Amino acid sequence: MGNLGRNTFLGPGYWAVDTSIFKNLRLSDRFRLQFRAEVFNIFNHTNFQLGGATGPMGSNKLNNSQFGQAGGTFNPRNLQFGLKLSF
Repeated sequence: MGNLGRNTFLGPGYWAVDTSIFKNLRLSDRFRLQFRAEVFNIFNHTNFQLGGATGPMGSNKLNNSQFGQAGGTFNPRNLQFGLKLSF
């Protein structure tokens, strides 16, 4: 496997910030409405998948043919909105 020492190759880390905002509205004594906005990877930071990776903590083994190469990226920014009616 060459002369690369143990734990000397480190790939790029996984970095994402998720946030959400909720607004509760009282429509009457019986009905309440909740608006929610959720954002995943709010800063849209590119997270690369290393060879053999199946998640942020995937394996990057020396005997893998794609060792040290990015095999793609994880999900970009994702926005999600929702309404919830309680009665």
